[in-house]
Amino acid sequence: MKNIIVYILLLLSPTLLLSNTNPRYYVQIDDNISNDTIMQSKDILFSDNSSNLKSAIIPHHTLWIKDISYDNPLIKTSKAKRLEYNQTIFYHIENPSLSLLTKLEELLPNKSDINLMGWTSINSFYYGVMFSLLIYVIFFSYIFKHKSFLYYSYAHIAIIIFLLDADGWLQKIFWNSHPLLSIVTIPIAMILSISLIAIFSRMLLSIKEVSKKMDNILIILILINIISSLSIFFISSDMANIAIQYTTFTTLVFLIYTTLYILFTNQYSSQRYFVVLWGVLLISLLVEHLRYLGYIPSNVLTSFIFKIVLFFELITISMITISQRYTQLEKEIREVKKSAKENEKKLSQLNFDEKRLQHKHDLLNKLAGTDALTGLYNRREYFNICESLIFRAKNEFAPYAMMMLDLDHFKSVNDTYGHDIGDLVLKSVTKAITEAKREDDIFGRIGGEEFAFFMPNTTSKEAEEIANSFCKLVSRLQIDTGKEIIKVTVSIGLASDANRQFTLSELMKSSDIALYQAKENGRNRVVSVEGMPR
Repeated sequence: MKNIIVYILLLLSPTLLLSNTNPRYYVQIDDNISNDTIMQSKDILFSDNSSNLKSAIIPHHTLWIKDISYDNPLIKTSKAKRLEYNQTIFYHIENPSLSLLTKLEELLPNKSDINLMGWTSINSFYYGVMFSLLIYVIFFSYIFKHKSFLYYSYAHIAIIIFLLDADGWLQKIFWNSHPLLSIVTIPIAMILSISLIAIFSRMLLSIKEVSKKMDNILIILILINIISSLSIFFISSDMANIAIQYTTFTTLVFLIYTTLYILFTNQYSSQRYFVVLWGVLLISLLVEHLRYLGYIPSNVLTSFIFKIVLFFELITISMITISQRYTQLEKEIREVKKSAKENEKKLSQLNFDEKRLQHKHDLLNKLAGTDALTGLYNRREYFNICESLIFRAKNEFAPYAMMMLDLDHFKSVNDTYGHDIGDLVLKSVTKAITEAKREDDIFGRIGGEEFAFFMPNTTSKEAEEIANSFCKLVSRLQIDTGKEIIKVTVSIGLASDANRQFTLSELMKSSDIALYQAKENGRNRVVSVEGMPR
């Protein structure tokens, strides 16, 4: 509701501004001139005297009022004959044309003032509507950021300025005391509007794609228009106005020809209605141009056809252009969403592939550092892990210990039951110890039936308790071969480094010596040493 109110105020603001602006120059009919002379003649009399307005109104006939307060070669196409009757000055002009202030149609003498004000209000209301539509178009042109649509908006601004100046409103509102400014502003607004319309037509009709030759001609005409508009500041106004007349006329005719060519050669058949409407606007603009220059008479049709077409064109083409641009944006949004969905799917697939590759990489790393039979760390991986743990322990001043484990009489197990049962024994022993070990302990198979066990953050006493528990755990195992139950024992050599002064190889050597002593002392036992044995 608020938006509607704001829009109505914008619509009425030019109306309120212009409706109180009365024309300065009125028709003057003297008693010595008969009404029959006025009615039968093709000529029209104009006066610079504002008295006796009511007596100038002929009932049921149309009179045109024209501002001829200054001599403008561009505006006046035929010489004005100065006449005087009883101290009243008249201007007698054949084929009156430019700067029409208002039209008095079927006015009664007693209501001439009221009807004159009413027509003026209707005329200003027209500009109010056009200003509101322009605001609407400019708003969307800046939202869409479409280059051709911006040129379309600028062209219509120039057209409205030209019409306001030609109808005398700009002079009366902004430079009433400087009427000669219209000599400059009217031709500049005219040529600017034609140039911008040419640029927009070039984009709208895609003339470059239709005919490169036509496109080059149009570009040349646009440049000539720009040059001729600058000439008004450097050469006489008569010569400048003649140059502007010919360049704008030539440009308009060429634009109409190009539009008709595109229309009748079935170019852009899907937008045929769009092209037809644009062609009608160009033709009506040509009529307005010729009427303004005095080449065709000023009547109801020629004076209002362009304004009417411009009004409906601004609504229709703007809505069509906005609708098409909106449809295009929707299509682009759909394509972006589709592309985003496809990219998301590809990204998801890439993430899945990356995880799968990472899993395989981890698996390969694990297999590279894992014993295939028992699943424990192999010799290389065990040494690498222990090296880093010992380095950390020395930096943190933490105790650690290592044990070497060897299955007793394992060779006789292989010889008696075969290697399959030997493998079963190895897996059963490693499984039992793995389930019993702490989370931070490192368990690896060094080779054959020999294992290594590293215990970080462990004192020699704690390590000895763990080793004895493993020894008892293995001795209580009952391994089912399918034919009989066999039992095995393990010998353990334990070495600890309370002073954190030995390398990994030195620690392993100590635990290996302790293991040898355990076997020499009868097996199925733990022998513990601290430091390097002598």
